[in-house]
Amino acid sequence: MLQVNSLTDKRIFENKIDLLVSDLDYTLINFGLGHQAGVKNISKVLGQNVANEFNDIFNLIHEKHIVIDKENWDKQSRFSKIISQMKSLKFVKNQYGLKEYSREFYFIIALKKFNLEPKKQTIEAARDAYWSGIKDSSPIYNDTKTFLSKLGKTPIIIMTGSDSVMTIADDLSLEYVPELSKAYKESRVKKVPFQYQGLIIGDPWDKPDERFFNLVEMEIKRLGGFNKQNILFLGDSYHADLEVPERRGYKTVLIKR
Repeated sequence: MLQVNSLTDKRIFENKIDLLVSDLDYTLINFGLGHQAGVKNISKVLGQNVANEFNDIFNLIHEKHIVIDKENWDKQSRFSKIISQMKSLKFVKNQYGLKEYSREFYFIIALKKFNLEPKKQTIEAARDAYWSGIKDSSPIYNDTKTFLSKLGKTPIIIMTGSDSVMTIADDLSLEYVPELSKAYKESRVKKVPFQYQGLIIGDPWDKPDERFFNLVEMEIKRLGGFNKQNILFLGDSYHADLEVPERRGYKTVLIKR
């Protein structure tokens, strides 16, 4: 695995690239800016305190997913507490497991922290305001523009994680519905300002599940015969994006801006 802090790093192109398989958020597009816009929208619906707590929960969950040295992570206790709170809420258990990135969990936990009553309509309004901010305010990084220009006509497969969107019942029970969650992600992937030839979304099986990467490899085969040594996997999380491809013999690049 090659680790870089910019996609302009010349080492990325030391080997021939016939196909790029890339994560999207925090890798090619600045999801952080979109998230900030989304949190600002949440504050207009639920207030600044709830928006700040939502933001803290999201950042904690995200850090857990990208940290390399998980055993020595100093926020494990706080993370475990949040996961316990998620598990204590009403949600339909299914074969897909707990969706830690489900923002609906964050809304309910944040509202309860400030002794505010969670309501279906307000949570749905805040959720839609959040995702609207992300869709409208997640530009591609400047180094992505340079990187894609250098790639030229090299085909691209986007392998992007689930947005883990859940339905909300009147009694606040939550249910992960893969089709709904996938539709949310598809609507914002359509807005990326570059061409891609393949798309795999983590609904219902998300990264780093082997079944997700089985679908990625099926997409690779659909696009044509590529030498595995000339296929590059790119991502911002070693565990989620690159560990399985690396084990399967692909070249990998970890981007840490």
